[in-house]
Amino acid sequence: MAIAKCNITFDVNYTSSSPLTKAIASYKIHSAGSYTDFPIPLPSIPYVGSSLSVTLPDIQIQGDYHLIITLTTQDGTVETKESSFKIGNCPGRNPPTVSLRWNDGVVNPDRSCTQSVCSYTIDVNAADPDNDITNIRIQKSADGSTWNTFIANLTTSSFSDSITTDGRNYYRAVVTDAKNHSVISNTLSYHKEKAEVPVCEHLSNVKDVRINITELSPSPGWVTATVDVAQSAVGIPMNLSQEIYYRRCNDIFNNTVEFLGTDNELLQTFKIPNDLPDGITGHQSLPLVYTPTRAGQIRLRISEYSSFTTSEKTPAHLHIDSQLLFLDKEIECRRISAEHNFSIYRGTDCTESEFIYTEIARDDSSDKCNQSKLSFTLEGDKSDVPMIFYLDGNPSGATASIYVEGDGSILKQSNLTPLNMVRQTPDGDPKRTEIPVFVTVKGKITVDIILDASQYVRVNGDLSPGTCDTGNGNNSYIQNASAEIRSTSMSILLNNTKTIYI
Repeated sequence: MAIAKCNITFDVNYTSSSPLTKAIASYKIHSAGSYTDFPIPLPSIPYVGSSLSVTLPDIQIQGDYHLIITLTTQDGTVETKESSFKIGNCPGRNPPTVSLRWNDGVVNPDRSCTQSVCSYTIDVNAADPDNDITNIRIQKSADGSTWNTFIANLTTSSFSDSITTDGRNYYRAVVTDAKNHSVISNTLSYHKEKAEVPVCEHLSNVKDVRINITELSPSPGWVTATVDVAQSAVGIPMNLSQEIYYRRCNDIFNNTVEFLGTDNELLQTFKIPNDLPDGITGHQSLPLVYTPTRAGQIRLRISEYSSFTTSEKTPAHLHIDSQLLFLDKEIECRRISAEHNFSIYRGTDCTESEFIYTEIARDDSSDKCNQSKLSFTLEGDKSDVPMIFYLDGNPSGATASIYVEGDGSILKQSNLTPLNMVRQTPDGDPKRTEIPVFVTVKGKITVDIILDASQYVRVNGDLSPGTCDTGNGNNSYIQNASAEIRSTSMSILLNNTKTIYI
């Protein structure tokens, strides 16, 4: 004969300032020795609510039962409540079940999109062993905490919705049967994110400019390149990089490169250095994140020459090329370019540099016992360019270390071995060491030079090593050294001055 089984169903009502993380119903018949623990399913973990509907597993043994409910909250609080129930001769009383899932089969409960309209369909799987479901209510929330009725009584197995503004929608179902059992489904959410539009799709009407000046102007102006920024770009950060290349010859020029935003605000300014050796091409990279506050025009401009002092018999030349790069995920998608080319008195241009030189860092030490350091890059595509490496020590004994990284090399012409270190023998007298080299660059190389003046000095005819110690009444001596890489158009110089004591 089949044994009657009963389902015990009850509600747990509680008040808590912290969400639940675990709930357990422990029960045993009064005559039994140990409890049976039943984990109470939570609609979500952590669960924010004030009530739980609990249905214990089928119980076949009649009798009086002792019940303990244990709730654990997210902050670690544990609370218990004791009660009791009785199992007699009762018919089957089974609560319904319900779950939600995306209609297209996506498993992740949290989804997102960046389209202007995000539409979706959710399947509702509701069942009841007693076949007495009376209501399926669909609830919707904007924060996953406060729920409102979206569909009061769903009569189909699915429902659809869409989201058109930035934000997130949460959904869950509440199913009730004829015995007033109520269960809550799992939660699904859909997030509409702000559409990512590549920065260059907001730009139009690029106007590059190049000016060639061969005569003095009484009213110098600006060399200006522009690009139009659409209204759709307002409030969107733009990743930019201004790349400025410059070269001068035989004169001192006063020129400034400026970058102005759509509100005519000055965003970047760079004054072209006047200490660059003739014929050397300098490079300055100026990254920037710019968020337009209005539609309009971005301007990149170079001031025309404002000073010219050389005589008419001497040619002078200045070349500035400034490029503003617009980056999309670190990849250039558009640029504007302003170029200023000044050549006066029909003079010839300075000899073009074999490579583009960019200084990274420099420390020309003038403190006691410190080394000098120079880090720079050479860019180009030339092999075996003849140059000369000079090491000057006053007094002799200077040491230079050279480190090269990248696709290229600096080799001694005498034996084609790398120029790694040049060391002078100290003898107390000034000395110049001259080493012809071949420089090869296939793209870019990074060069680091470390220079150390001599630690030896001749005192009363004897060569003695100095120290950094200033005490004990020692006499001070100034030691000088310089290292230079020179070609017909380039001169890269590093100095070192230190004080030693004997």
